[in-house]
Amino acid sequence: MEEKELTIHQIQAKLETPIFEIHTDDNKYHTREFMLKKNINQCFISMKENSQARGLDYKLDHWERYVVERNQANLVKYLYKLYYLLNKHSIINYFENRNSDVFHPMMEEDDMIFIVNSYYTTIVYDILWASNIAVSDVINLSQNKVDNNNLIRKFPDMIKYIKTDIIPYLESIPLYKSKAETLKEATEAFAVKLYKATSSLILIELDGLVRLLGGFLIEKQNIDKKLLKPKYHSMDSYLRNVPWLLDYEIETSKLKFLTGDFVFHKDYKIDKIEKISLETRLGFLKRRFKGDRNSILHGDIVFGETWDLYVNFSALFEVYQTIKFYENHYYSQ
Repeated sequence: MEEKELTIHQIQAKLETPIFEIHTDDNKYHTREFMLKKNINQCFISMKENSQARGLDYKLDHWERYVVERNQANLVKYLYKLYYLLNKHSIINYFENRNSDVFHPMMEEDDMIFIVNSYYTTIVYDILWASNIAVSDVINLSQNKVDNNNLIRKFPDMIKYIKTDIIPYLESIPLYKSKAETLKEATEAFAVKLYKATSSLILIELDGLVRLLGGFLIEKQNIDKKLLKPKYHSMDSYLRNVPWLLDYEIETSKLKFLTGDFVFHKDYKIDKIEKISLETRLGFLKRRFKGDRNSILHGDIVFGETWDLYVNFSALFEVYQTIKFYENHYYSQ
């Protein structure tokens, strides 16, 4: 049965009407009532944040409009859920048969919706695709804050991973062996604190690795060469126009962060395996990453050393994991 559309008056009336009284009712009930009302107000704040979208004079592109509309839709769904939970029966029922040490009245299983549908997290920074992004960093980014010191602390381990895992792996495969040399240069540049040079080399490397991987898949997936244009000059058109097969296996829990499509529904299964294409797997390279990359290479903006270096390292890790998957997928059959 479809829910009736709520009105602002109905929501405001619930927010202003006390359900439990402090000192007279069980305090945990009042605490949960407070939490539900707090989250309803946060929904409105987050929806306003998305609707303002960098000010009235900023024109969103197609992808940004889609993201804002998706964020708004998810926040509205969450708002409806909170509204229908905000009653005496639901609040009392929340604590029945629950371990109080595990379920705190201030915790809601869907609180993450504010982070993954934040305008800053999904559009301005668009970094949820990075499998190594820390919760603390995501929370900061959702509030338009970048903790550069926390990112810098990650760099030694990221460089070590490039040296001990990525470079040896690429050297072991003839198709990618030449790219290992560029990565060695990038680590050497980083060692002498030439961070902008490091980022530049990583950007060049990413384009080359994706093109090599794409050529490999065109052969393995038996893609008809007649469907390919003579040249795809941009990474965007290359990933978007080639009819890649849906053969990359990924858990739903990871896919939602990879694409940014956090869909709010009650029967969501985190352990489901889905099959996606190369375009979906590396789709983040066509979004904010593409725009920032083009602006940097064309001289429109300069590197912000810490953030750009972190993003470029993270993108390299995702491309590397994609290469490893396809190597195992096609050579283990």
